[in-house]
Formats: sequence, C-alpha cells, structure tokens
Amino acid sequence: MITEDPPSFESRRLVVEPVTRLWLDPGFVEVAGHGRAVEAVGLATESATPPIPSPAFLLRADVHVVRFRSRVEELSRLAAWCHGPGFGVRLMTGPGGQGKTRLARELGLRLAMAPGEGWVVKWWEAGDSVAALDGLNRPTLLVVDYAETRPNMVQELVLAALSESVHAPIRLLLLARSAGDWWRRLSEDSARLEMALYGALIEELTPLEDGIAGREAAFAEALTDLSAALTRMGLDHTQPDDVSWPDLRAERFARSGAALTLQMEALARLLDGQQGAGPPAEEVILTHERRYWRQSAKEHRVDLSDRSLQRAVAAAALCGADAEPEALTLLAQVRGLRDQSEDGRIRTALWLRDLYPPTHTGVSRSPVQPLEGAFWGSLQPDRLAEYLISGVVAELPSFLVDLLKATSSEQDYRALTVLSRASVTDSSIGEMFPGLLAEIPALATTAVRVAPQSENPRPLAEALTGLIGSDQLTLEQLATVAESVPHRTRGLAEFAAVLERRLTALYEQKTGEDPDAYLPALATSLNNLSVRLAEVGRREEGLAAIQRAVEIRERLAEANPDAYLPALATSLNNLSAQLGEIGRRQESLAAIQRAVEIRERLAEANPDAYLPDLATSLNNLSIRLGEIGRLQEGLAAIQRAVETYERLTQVNPDAYLPDLATSLNNLSIRLAEVGRRQEGLAAIQRAVEIRERLAEANPDAYLPDLATSWNNLSIWLAEVGRGQEGLAAIQRAIDAYEQLAEANPDAYLPALATSWNNLSGLLSEVGRGQEGLAAIQRAVEIRERLAEANPDAYLPDLAISLNKLSVDLDEMERREEGLAAIQRAVEICERLAEANPDVYLPHLADSLSNLSMRLGEAGRREEGLAAIQRAVEICERLAEANPDAYLPDLAKSSLVHGLMLIEAAITDGAIWLILRGLSIAVEMEFADLVNVGASALQNAYRQEPSQTAEAWRRVTSTDPPDWMTQ
Repeated sequence: MITEDPPSFESRRLVVEPVTRLWLDPGFVEVAGHGRAVEAVGLATESATPPIPSPAFLLRADVHVVRFRSRVEELSRLAAWCHGPGFGVRLMTGPGGQGKTRLARELGLRLAMAPGEGWVVKWWEAGDSVAALDGLNRPTLLVVDYAETRPNMVQELVLAALSESVHAPIRLLLLARSAGDWWRRLSEDSARLEMALYGALIEELTPLEDGIAGREAAFAEALTDLSAALTRMGLDHTQPDDVSWPDLRAERFARSGAALTLQMEALARLLDGQQGAGPPAEEVILTHERRYWRQSAKEHRVDLSDRSLQRAVAAAALCGADAEPEALTLLAQVRGLRDQSEDGRIRTALWLRDLYPPTHTGVSRSPVQPLEGAFWGSLQPDRLAEYLISGVVAELPSFLVDLLKATSSEQDYRALTVLSRASVTDSSIGEMFPGLLAEIPALATTAVRVAPQSENPRPLAEALTGLIGSDQLTLEQLATVAESVPHRTRGLAEFAAVLERRLTALYEQKTGEDPDAYLPALATSLNNLSVRLAEVGRREEGLAAIQRAVEIRERLAEANPDAYLPALATSLNNLSAQLGEIGRRQESLAAIQRAVEIRERLAEANPDAYLPDLATSLNNLSIRLGEIGRLQEGLAAIQRAVETYERLTQVNPDAYLPDLATSLNNLSIRLAEVGRRQEGLAAIQRAVEIRERLAEANPDAYLPDLATSWNNLSIWLAEVGRGQEGLAAIQRAIDAYEQLAEANPDAYLPALATSWNNLSGLLSEVGRGQEGLAAIQRAVEIRERLAEANPDAYLPDLAISLNKLSVDLDEMERREEGLAAIQRAVEICERLAEANPDVYLPHLADSLSNLSMRLGEAGRREEGLAAIQRAVEICERLAEANPDAYLPDLAKSSLVHGLMLIEAAITDGAIWLILRGLSIAVEMEFADLVNVGASALQNAYRQEPSQTAEAWRRVTSTDPPDWMTQ
C-alpha cells in the first residue's frame, strides 16, 4: 500500500491506496521512481538492504555491491520463459560462485520494475505459507535457492501453484548446484507432480568470463565497486590503482565458479595490499572476519580464545540449529566450549545468532540452511564457510565426530551437505567420509539423502559402499538405508547394487532359518537387486535375480493368491523387460503375457486398483508382440490398452490423459505395421490433439511429448502421400526439440537427432535431395557427439544415421563418401553384434546389404558379393529362429543378392535367390518387396532368359504356389 500523511492535518488524516491502482499510472511511477518494486502483501518481505558489518558480507549476492555483469542471452531466455502461459518450472544449475543467485535476483528486479506488468517476485523460504498463493491473480515469479536441499518445499510449491485457487501465471525458478538424482526423484510421489515436472527446462549456467579480456574487465569492476564499499564502511584498504593484479590466465580464474573467485581475489588484495603471491584469498578475508568475531564477542561478553571462536563459527556453519536447546547441545560438543557454564554457552549462542542472523530483511536465509527453522545463520558466501570448516577439520580431525554424535537428523543432513560441497574443492574432506561413517554408522541413511543432490557424489558413495561391506549395519538398518535410495539413481547406482546384493544374502540366510517369515522379503530383495544390476549394465546377473524372484513369488502366489499375485505380476513385468533388453524376445513375450493374465483377473475383481496396471502391461505386450512380427495380436493388445485408458480418462482426465496419448501413439505404429495407414494416421492425430491441449496448459511438462507425436505424425502423413503436411509436422517437432535441447541438451539432443534423421527421409521422398542430405548430416553430427560421450547408449543410433547418410550421398553421386559412411556403420554394427548378437545382428545384416550395393557401384563386386552373402547368412539364421520377425529381412537380402549375382553374370543360384525372396514377399503380403522381387525377376529374364525360364519351370512343375500360377 501507499500511505500519505498530509502535514496540514497534523497526523489526523491518513490516506491509503492499493499500490496496484497507482502502479499502472506512468505519472506515479515517474514520481516513485523506476527502481521501486511492487509485490503482493501476502508474499511481502522487507526490502531493506542487509547490514554489512564485515568485509565478507560484501561478497553476498543479495547486497549487490559488485555491479551485475551482463548475461544478455541468459536474461533473454529467462524473460521469455517468464512471459509464457500457465505454470512452468525451470531448474538453473551451476557450481557455487557461478552467479546463479545474482542472475535470478537481476531477473526478479527487472520483472518487478517492468512498467505496467505488475509482477510479483518472491524468494521462497522455510516457514513461508503456500496459503499466500490463494487468490493470486498477477504474474508471479517464485524462486527457490539451493533447491536440491529443499525437495519437499519444491513439491509443496508445485502442487500449490497447480491448485484451482491460483488464477495467475506462475513461474517457479529453482537454483541448484546440479540436476542429480534429487531432481529425478521429485516427481516420484504423485502422478500430478510427475506431469508438472516432466519436461521442465534445465539450464546449466556457464562461466561468466571465458576470455582474458572479460576477466580483466570483471576484475577491474570488482576492485572499483568493493573499494567504494570499504570506504563507506570506514575500513582502511589499498586503493584500486595501487593493487597488484594476479595472473588472470591462471586455471582458478577459468574454471567453474570464476565469478566469485575474481571478486574474492579483488577483495583480498584490497584488504591485504599484497604485491605478489600471498595466502589464498579465503584466508585473507577470514583474517579480517576474525577481527569482526573478536569485536562482536567482546560486546556479548563472550570470553573465548580465537581458536575457540573459530570452532564455534565452524560448528554453527556446519550443523545449524533450529532452536536454542539444539544450539546449546551443539556448542557443548565443541572443544574449548565444553567446560563453559550454561550461561556462557547461552552468551556464545546469542553471539553467533547476532553475528550471522538466520535471516536478513529482504534476504533469503543462508543458502546452506536446509532446516525448517533456524536459530542462527551462517558465514557466507558458501565457499568461505567451506574453507573455514576444512581448516578446522584439518587442525582437529575429531571435530566432526564430536559434533555429529550429538546432532539431530536434520543437523546431520545439513552437515553432510556442507561437507559434500566442500569435498569438491578439498579432496581431504571426501577422504574423511569412510572414517566418519565407520565411527557413526547411523549416518548412512542421511548420507543416502545427501549424495544424490551433490555435485560430487563419489566420496559419499564410496564411503557408503565400504560401510555396507563392513558388517556394521543390521538387516533392519540395511533395509532402512535401501528404502532411502532413489528408485532411479546414477550417483548411487553401484552402491545400490552392492546394498541390494548384501540385503539379498542376509535374507537368503534368514530364509534358511525361517522361510515362512522371510521368503516374501527375499523375493522383494531379488526383484530390487535385478533392477539395480540392470542399471549398472550387469544384465545377465540381473536376469538371474529376477528369475529367482519370479520362482519364489510363483510358490507364494500358489499358496496365497490374494496376497502375492500383484507382486508376481510386477516381477513378471520386470522379467519381460530384462529378457527383451538382451534379445530373448519369445521368453520376454511369455513373461508379459502371464503378467497380463494375472492383472486381468485382478482388475476384474478390483478395477479401481488394478486397471491402470493392466493397461500398462497391455501396452508392453503390444510392443513385445510387434517385435516378433505378430502384428495383429500386437494391434489387439494396444487397442485394449487404449480402450482402458479411455475409460480411466473419463473418471480422472488429469491423471490418465497423458497415458491415453502415449497409447494412441503406439496404436498408430501397430496400425501402420498391418497396413491400416489411414486409421494409424487418425490415431496419431488424436494423440497430437490431446498433447497440444496438455502442452498449451503446461508447455514445460508436455512440449516434449507433443514433439514426439509431431515427429510420428510426419511419418504417417508421408505414408499416405501427404508429404508436404508431413514436412510441416516434422519441422514443428524439430523447432520444439531445438528449443528443448538448448535448455537441456542431455535430455533432448537424442530426440532432436531422430527428428533430423526423419526429416532427411521426408525431404528425399519429395525430391529435395540436397536438403535431405544436409538434414542427415546434422543428425550424424549430433549422434557422433552423443556416441563419443556414451557409446553404449548412442552407437546404434549413429549406425542408423550413417546408413541413411550413405544412401543420400550416393544419390548425390558422392559415392566415395557414401561408401565411407556405410563402412563406418558396418564397423559399428560388427562391434555391437559381437557383444549382443540377439539385438544387433539384424542391424548388421541391413548395413551389410547396403554396403554390398555401395561396393558394387564402386566396381568392387567381389567384396560386394561377400558382404551380401554374409547378410543373407545372418538373415537365414535369424529367420530360422524367428520367422515372423525376420522373414522380411531374408526376402530383401535374398533379392539383393540375386540381383547382384545377375549383374555379375553369375547365374548359378541367382534365380533361386530371387524366387525365394519373391515367394516370401508374396506369401507374407509385403507389397513393396513384391514389386522389388517382380522387377528383379524381369531383370533376370532380360539378361538370362533361358536359365530364368528353366528355373521357373522347375519350380512350377512340382507344386507351384497360387501366386506363381496367377
């Protein structure tokens, strides 16, 4: 509100006007000043600048002492995102000192000051109530700093922002050091959260100054601004012109966090006046900070040595406290304070509270403060606190154990969070974790909470792994730790596998003693072990574990079906997935068929509980059936899944519309496989319509799915001869994926490459070969980078694109380049097939077939014939084992082989190969291959009429099939 107290009324009249009325008046804005921000009363925080009692406070992001160095591109992207419709979430990551907080504050300031827009900008803190969002009707930016330590807060905010009582477009900006397992775990608690967070934009903030010129400018600005602030504080310091500059080419000014490094170095040189190499900047700044401690302690009648003061500050920064009793308990563990009276510790606690308050007016709480409440704050910036703690621990190794034997679970969480951050720059901290966990095994569960959110989870993960192998934890403690491990984790993947193996071994032992009590737990542990082993690439071991889990649950379900059939279906589902991963498709199909049978019975008895599970299994069943060529049955399964999701959507559209769209997407594929292209097109069009509505309401969540459906729609439009519309659809997909990949390349570059690959095919079909070549080259470039970083995941895709590139280069008469491309594809497929023949032999056969044609065109017919002969031999073996899936490949390779033999004037066997390929194509109704086979037969007859006629007579004289007679 704006208040006016007119002087003539001598305070007897007060005028009050809502600021929202006045802020839209340009005249009022001009008088009030453009530097003023407006915010809702319900979300208000005082906006005064925090006090600056010591030099260290000058480095805080919230005091804005050093001018903001332009991040034009980042601010533009953030502003464009803020002005989008509906609710959106964005995660900005980067190491400490990179400038995340400062950038977010600059964004908030610009939004709040934008004339006529009326933005509400709020930095969300522990203790803030989501009730303040009720009735909000103005565009709002909510910022959560250090989001990785506050997942519950993020979840609460997301759900509140989606409630019907909020009528404003809300943008939730999360700041964190990394997007680790904590981020993936956020959405696991509810489908609503998963929908809101799926596809949220993730942006890694790059270093501000990469070049020497930029660093020099930033250092000069920091010297000027910090010098002016020190003058205002009345502190003696060296003038900027007299400061000796460091070598700004040094690595520490180039790596992550360099923005803070430059500012700390500038402040240290102003304070110290050093002319050459000296102590680290952190040490110089702490020297001046200790003077502040001594002066403040004297005012609070705290009579402690400098060393004890330092340990007290380190303990407060490390563990925090949410109330006075917790603060006093913590201080009682600090060497140098243990023998103090209770009154003395109270004075020390209050001194720390005044030294670094838990919150400053208009400022977020200490960034390292994850506690719901806070009795005191912390030394800032983080790097200074971490440096202090590292020094205290190095001097007194027992410091950590002394404190953490008496702390609460939330203090343990804070301490391990701070230590994990400190280990990024000080490896000796990470080396202390094994000893700390061995001394206090109860910290294991907390360590599991902290590791997934850490920039550097390895030290904690290795310490946890060592603890698991030490026999210090009981079965119950191990089970508790296992429950804390995220369902999907990278940083703790190896540890999770070791943990589940250890648990399984203990359950095996207990089951031997008391099978009735422990057999169900053993089955669950085996199920979990199989998942963990698969995550670290040990698929054969994972398969053995899930097979045992299924066997046990079979017996349990036979004895007590009501209790154990759901768990058996889950394990069968997992078994099917793992068998499919290693190419054992028939067994994979059998497992998912059993899972469907069980879930059908369960859903019949209790549809509310089990219909969603049934729909999921039907979807998976359709995929398995499609893989082995049982296309009609696969179609029937996905049709049932769609029907089920249609019914579920009528009851709960928010929960099941996304699943319906996914099933429609898969339905379109199954319909196309059986030649019902118009129906397939209708299915994908419905999927697009649903996903367009979802993306309009929540683009961050559903734009990725929509891009996938646009991609698929383009293929079906081309299939029915609507190539130009197909091109428009694939271009929309590419535009969306370009936008998504710019913000989150790890998540969306693979899909972008796929879309470029598909665009190439569409362009070639409409005669735009040169553009098609450019598109496939782009796909290859992306997949080259992806495969270099993660060959196991992306080499197969690279081989596919190289295959297509070779065809396009050949059509442009760049035959040598086309040959080189297909040779690379074959080399990749050779390696893949050697490691996993069941999955990659079909790819190798296809690449060999294309290689044979390229070699033939280059005049290297003998090599070409050797390549196609290998392809035919592979296809023969595959078709013998699984005719439904691989007879089309055998038909194609036979036809190519026969044609090449005819062209080389080697007629022996050529006619037979062509007739075999044609026979398969006709009998299995592969129209495209029938046309190829008929052309091949005509070609053979033109070149060798007598031999072709003789071969034809021999085949038809015995028992010719109907198609030959016709």
